[in-house]
Amino acid sequence: MSPSNIKSFEKFAEGGHNRIFTITMDDSSTLLARLPYPSTLPRRLAVASEVATLDLLRSHEIPTPRVLAYSTGEDAVGVEYMLMERLPGKPLSGICHAEKELVWTRKYGRPRHPFYREYAESFGYKKQDPQDHVQSLGDYMRLVPHLVPRDATVHSPTLRHPDLSPNNILVSDDLQITGFIDWQHSEVLPAFLAADIPAAFANYADEESRSFMEPKLPENLSSMAENERAEAEELYRRRHIHFWYLGLTQMLNEPHWQACTHDGTFMTRQIFHDAGAPWQGDNAHLQIGIADVVEEWPVFASATADGTVPPCPIVISEQEMQRRADMRKSLHEGNMFREELCEKMGVSHSGYTSHEDFDFAKEKASKAKECIVDNLKDDPEELERALLTWPFDDYDENE
Repeated sequence: MSPSNIKSFEKFAEGGHNRIFTITMDDSSTLLARLPYPSTLPRRLAVASEVATLDLLRSHEIPTPRVLAYSTGEDAVGVEYMLMERLPGKPLSGICHAEKELVWTRKYGRPRHPFYREYAESFGYKKQDPQDHVQSLGDYMRLVPHLVPRDATVHSPTLRHPDLSPNNILVSDDLQITGFIDWQHSEVLPAFLAADIPAAFANYADEESRSFMEPKLPENLSSMAENERAEAEELYRRRHIHFWYLGLTQMLNEPHWQACTHDGTFMTRQIFHDAGAPWQGDNAHLQIGIADVVEEWPVFASATADGTVPPCPIVISEQEMQRRADMRKSLHEGNMFREELCEKMGVSHSGYTSHEDFDFAKEKASKAKECIVDNLKDDPEELERALLTWPFDDYDENE
């Protein structure tokens, strides 16, 4: 292959860590060129690691793109890139992008609003102090020695897709899986940390789903008001997907099931994620995870020879536990608000949409915002709060 064989070179997608281009050759064959942004770290290692990961996966007959050539930026080209075959099929979601959710890393040392604006009301529209998060990280480190399950069967080193969402699962027209893409930032973890329900199917915010209860529609569904019936049906849908993912996993992949459902591992995974994520003005999620561990302490503590359970190294007052429980509910409401808006505008939870639908989504967002402004124009204070909660704008750094 040489540059003279290239018929066209077009941008295919742009995501949180890479740009992807489609290269069409003069024989009509196509391949993808993937170039990470200069901000994608660690430089050189991120590309080399993903190439090695894809080779490992293909050796185990997992359908992933074949890397035709790559550079870590240390050759004559001078930039990092990957040239990959283009797998057949379309993203299961129907949205044509191949990237993970964009993660913004901000300055850590000063107070700031939460990055996700739908949480603004939960935090009282106030900036959050990073020192509060530092204190929570200290509490987490004191809990860590107790969070490793004693059952060694869930310790197996496991490589799992870091973002197993419908966007990254390619399917044919007859719904056969043709490949899995976007393995960037995948990592090997103990099974109890790697195993989980994909975010697109999980419903952990609901107690019945966490308890693995078979979902049922309310007996009085037919007599409910239209909006109540819609809410009940949506809750049933979420519970149904969560329940059957776990049920089929139990039947078809028992090691994964054991690691997913082992006592305490859900809380361990959640707190591990919240402690390791960049701080984005969110002082609540890690605090809530710590409160969950404290509340369920006997699950994690190793009993002494006489059968007694040692005290938890973290003590939280009853009043503070209630505050964190209330915060959990408030944050969940914020998530639901964002999901409803995203669904109406045809965008993903992280704000992505296809090139074809971009103008439509932008127009819908603009009209929805105009409607909010018009409805609240006579109440400046409430309007200011509503705009602070609007999820599709970023905060001014000087706010």
